[in-house]
Amino acid sequence: MDDNADQQHLTAAPGYAQDQLAKAFTTALTHQDADTRRRAEGRVKRWRAVLAGMSGGLLTIGSRTPVTGFPAWVTPEVVHGGFATGTPGAGGPLQPYETRLAEQFGVPADRRALFAHCLTDTGLTWLWGQLNSGRYEVTVPCC
Repeated sequence: MDDNADQQHLTAAPGYAQDQLAKAFTTALTHQDADTRRRAEGRVKRWRAVLAGMSGGLLTIGSRTPVTGFPAWVTPEVVHGGFATGTPGAGGPLQPYETRLAEQFGVPADRRALFAHCLTDTGLTWLWGQLNSGRYEVTVPCC
């Protein structure tokens, strides 16, 4: 057996994802509770993204880098069973604290600008200060 993790991955069949999509779709249409239906609609959207990514070649489920074009350090959004959706886990609209930081740093309110700022000397000094002080919270898994 080859122990090199970068070389190993299994190709997943779409059947599991199709079953999960069907379950979520049924719940979204038939559950009595409106909040449960709303959450199921979100699952439907994510499972559809998985299936579209698998069929379109964007996703290689089981790979250490499952999303084509994402560097290995980008944590993808993952649904039940370890299936990547094709979007970054830290994607989506800016969180309120990110908007405040963009304003504080004097950069446009988007992640690319925030990340670029944090790679400057000033930004790295701020990041090291956060790490050294312990005044931070990780809300998205890194690995």
